[in-house]
Amino acid sequence: MAIPKIFVSSTYYDLMHVRTDIEAFIKNLGYEPVLHERNSVTYNQVDTLEDSCYKEIDNCEILVCIIGNKFGTESNSNNYSITMKELQTAIKQQKKVYAFIQKDVSVENRVYLANKNSSNFVTAVVDDVRIHDFIADLKQTVKNFPITDFESVNDIIDSLRSQFAGLFQNLLQRETTLTESKTLYDLNSVSTNMENMVEKMTETNNEVLNMLNSTLFVTHDVTAKLMSTLSLPLNDYRILIHDKKGMISFIETIGFIKTDEPFIDEYKRSYLDRKLQFLTISEKIFNDQDQLLRYVDHETLENAFTFKEEEKTVLNLADDDLPF
Repeated sequence: MAIPKIFVSSTYYDLMHVRTDIEAFIKNLGYEPVLHERNSVTYNQVDTLEDSCYKEIDNCEILVCIIGNKFGTESNSNNYSITMKELQTAIKQQKKVYAFIQKDVSVENRVYLANKNSSNFVTAVVDDVRIHDFIADLKQTVKNFPITDFESVNDIIDSLRSQFAGLFQNLLQRETTLTESKTLYDLNSVSTNMENMVEKMTETNNEVLNMLNSTLFVTHDVTAKLMSTLSLPLNDYRILIHDKKGMISFIETIGFIKTDEPFIDEYKRSYLDRKLQFLTISEKIFNDQDQLLRYVDHETLENAFTFKEEEKTVLNLADDDLPF
């Protein structure tokens, strides 16, 4: 069965974790992600490596472009980067395109446009002013696909999930319109095919939901990170943590208490009667309702907890210092 191929276009080193998370999201949908670092691009002895990437876009149905604050490698064919040229290629080939711009870059872009004619403007976010020129040109000339700001990879994933659902709804509506002119036999045939497709999709969705419901909070990445931070064996603690209250209850059962720090969630405990351990919990792993985020990107996970130990101060009194 043919499945949609989605080309992921961005600079690599600064957005590596974003590319990895989006790749996992696309695979979970049952689609095929195309990323150059995964050897998804076919190279040959005739075309340059750069041109091979552009040709691979022709074999894809969708392109997801992520614009950050790094310019990346300059294209051999124009004054823009390879990432920008990939986006231009997809637009020229009339592919379905979704573009995402890092929020601080987008904010600085508006400042840049307001001061574009000033020779004193200095960029503070991007490493090359051509990024701003490209974004400005993109927003001015392209009107048939969304250009969305993002702060985290979860923003991108949520947006793509909604957009893909919208595409499927549009497909169903077009199918319905087509059936209006068919014969009764054709209508019955189409109806059966649609029922089978919906049934298969329902089965797939139920399998995914059952898997998430049974494993999400037992094997949640944040839970595993907490166990690792505290050097606790995960298999020895069959815990269900799904919100901030549950996490605090757990660490309190193993001896941690809240410190007096006013601006951070810091907890401490006495360990082996000779050490003090301090644990800080990042607010970025929770949503506005203090529930654990369902998807946590790599950078947020790495900074979810801060842990440190200090030796207790032992007061040694000499005999001459005794008060009696």
